[in-house]
Amino acid sequence: MTPKAIVSLCKATAIFSFVAGGYGMILCVPYIMSTSIYVIAAASLPFIAGAVLVAGGLTSYTILLQK
Repeated sequence: MTPKAIVSLCKATAIFSFVAGGYGMILCVPYIMSTSIYVIAAASLPFIAGAVLVAGGLTSYTILLQK
């Protein structure tokens, strides 16, 4: 693979990570609004994981845009 193809693949992966994290966070919102503390605790971990994916995707895409 050429370096340009690798950068394009990394950009696509960064965008996919951002979208997957955002989608995961959106799916957790109804459970976070629950009244049961157990459901809230169970839904908070995937929500945090989605936030990490969104942050990682945005950060890596921003770094790749500067090159």
